[in-house]
Amino acid sequence: MTDPTPTPQPPKRPRRQPRRAVRIEQRITRQSERVNAAGDGTAKSWRPKWLQYEKSNKRNEISDAVRSLGEMLETSRGETVPLATLAEQYHGTELGGAFQRIYDLVQSGQKDLAEAFRSEPKIFPKVVGDLLVVGTRAGTSGVSLQKAADIIDEGQDLTHKIRSAVTQPAILLGVIILFLYAVILFVLPTFETMFKSFGKPLPPLSRAVMASGGILGWAGGVAALGIGGWFAYYRWWGSKNDALRVKVARAQLRVPFIGQVIRAQKLTQIFSILHGLLSVGMSERDALETAAEASGNPAIQKHLRDHIAFLEQGTKEFADIADGFYIPLQAGFLLRNGFNSGREEQTLQNLTTAYKRNAVKRADNLTNLLEPVANGVVGVIFAAVLIAVYLPVYDLFLSMTQVG
Repeated sequence: MTDPTPTPQPPKRPRRQPRRAVRIEQRITRQSERVNAAGDGTAKSWRPKWLQYEKSNKRNEISDAVRSLGEMLETSRGETVPLATLAEQYHGTELGGAFQRIYDLVQSGQKDLAEAFRSEPKIFPKVVGDLLVVGTRAGTSGVSLQKAADIIDEGQDLTHKIRSAVTQPAILLGVIILFLYAVILFVLPTFETMFKSFGKPLPPLSRAVMASGGILGWAGGVAALGIGGWFAYYRWWGSKNDALRVKVARAQLRVPFIGQVIRAQKLTQIFSILHGLLSVGMSERDALETAAEASGNPAIQKHLRDHIAFLEQGTKEFADIADGFYIPLQAGFLLRNGFNSGREEQTLQNLTTAYKRNAVKRADNLTNLLEPVANGVVGVIFAAVLIAVYLPVYDLFLSMTQVG
C-alpha cells in the first residue's frame, strides 16, 4: 500500500515591510541624494549659515540609540530600515547625522555595518565598532550592539555618581561664598557709614569680617586668574603636549579620595570592555587598544599601550598588565590564574563586578565625607556673617535707646 502523494502547497508570500518603514527609508534616501548632490557632504538648507546648527547628544542618548538599533536588527530582515528609522528619529542632531551617514554607506554597499560605525569615532565609542566586527561575522549584530550599549551605560552610571558626589557640595560652597561677598560689599559698608554719622566705630567682629573679606577678595581674584589661566593654557596649548597630558591625568588619580573613585571607575570600564571583547574572540591586543581608548585617561592609555608593545615583543604576558598603581597587583594575580586555568572570561567578569562595587562604595563614602564638611563650612561662614550683620544693628539700637 503506497502513501498518498502529498498535495503541493503554494509558496508563502514574503513578509512585506511596514508601510511606515518603507516611507521612512524612501525619505532618508531622497535626503541622501540631496546631500550627495550638494557635493560637500551637507544638504542645502534655506536657513542662513548662522542659523544652521546641530544639537549635541549625551552619552546616555547614544547608548539608548545603539540598544534600540540592536533590538531592531534582531527583528528586521535587513539593516537599512532600522538605520533609516533612527536617522529620522534623531534628525537635526549630531547623532541623527551620524546615522544618516552610516545609512548612506551601508545602503550604497561601500562599507558593512561595522566599518560604517567605525567611520564615526566622534559619536560612537570604539567598542561599538569592535563588537560589531565580531557580531557581523557571527550573524549576531543585534546582540553585539546591545552588549556595547550595556558597556557604555556602566561607565556613564559611575561617572554620573562621581559627579553628583562632588557637584552638590561645590554648589553649596559657591552659593555661600557669593552670599559672603554680597554682605561684605553691600551690607556692612552701609552700617559703617551709619556708624560714622554717629561718631562710633563698627563692632570688632564686623570690622574683622570686612577686613577678611578684602583679603579674600584679593586672594579669590588671584586664584581665579591663576586657575583660569591654567585652564586656558591647557585647553589651547598644554593638551597638545602628550607628556603634560599624562602628568595631569596621573595627578588626577593621586587626588585624595576623588582619585581612588576615578581609578575604580576606570578599572570597571576597562575590565568590562576586555570581558566583552575577549568573550567574542577578539585578540588581546585589539581588546587592550579599545579599552585604552575608552578609558579617556591619557596616563592609563599610555600604560595599556605600553603593555601592548610588550605583548608584541613577547616580553610580557597579558596578566602582567598590573603594575600596582593603575591596575592593582591582586588583579594581575587573578588574571594570571584565570588565564592559566582557562577561566579568563569568568575572571574578567568577576573583576568587573568587584571594581564596580568598589567604585560605588567609594563614591558613596565620598558623598558621606563631603556633605558634612561642606555643611560645616557653610554653617561657620553663615554664622559669622549673621553675627557680623546683627551686631551693628544691635549696637545701633542701643545707641538710639540711650539717646532717647
